[in-house]
Amino acid sequence: MAKETGTDSFFERQGEVKIIVVKKKYREKPFCVVPIYDENLKDFRYFPDGMPKNLQAVVKKHISNPDEQIFCEHNRVLDKSVDKDYALLMLLLTQAPIIAKSQSEVNPGITIAYLHDKEFEANRVVNIKKTEFDAISKLVGMSMENMSRLMYYLGENPNSMSVSVMTATLYEKAQKFPKNIIDYFTDPDSELLTLINMLKAERIITRKSNAFYYDKIYLGQTNAEVLSSLKDDRNQEMLVAMRKMLRNPLLKQELLDK
Repeated sequence: MAKETGTDSFFERQGEVKIIVVKKKYREKPFCVVPIYDENLKDFRYFPDGMPKNLQAVVKKHISNPDEQIFCEHNRVLDKSVDKDYALLMLLLTQAPIIAKSQSEVNPGITIAYLHDKEFEANRVVNIKKTEFDAISKLVGMSMENMSRLMYYLGENPNSMSVSVMTATLYEKAQKFPKNIIDYFTDPDSELLTLINMLKAERIITRKSNAFYYDKIYLGQTNAEVLSSLKDDRNQEMLVAMRKMLRNPLLKQELLDK
């Protein structure tokens, strides 16, 4: 099983975590949790993946019976320095999406409660802002041609945009979807994906009946399938022919250095 992400701060033995119930009916009466059986482990799960081995014994000491129901209530505060509270916290971290690690991970209609950990939230915000900063830094000093390529990569057609509108749009995307901006510089397929979106913009690649075609040649139903088709060695002559049909002047300029 893949390691749960963002749990490191929860493993620390200092600080407090509050249980915030989001389902109204459980705000008035406690809800219960029990260990969940993990088919991959062939055992019940009492703590999340990645937990240091020296701390696993703390959990097993206090929670070892898979049939035991443990009751939790709204606004209950778990003191991570107290072994019993710490063991319950570790069990709650295995209950996603019923119990979410943070408010941002709440799944409406499914989540009963989420965990509020100041350290976890602080680290999450710092990581988000770092990613935003990295994305915005990539845009600083970028030429109009390279901004246009980036817009195509993101699935936007920049042809009718002024430099100001294009710049504002990219900065907004860097704040809302920073990883998409960063991916352009790290994705080994970014050049081909940019080209594919140029081909779509000029209707060299067209969409018919929920699938993409070059003339009458089927390329796939999704962008990922189109990418796979055009990466296929057997289709390289076709890709060259498609490139020659493009009128876009960006194709004649060097691609952005990665």
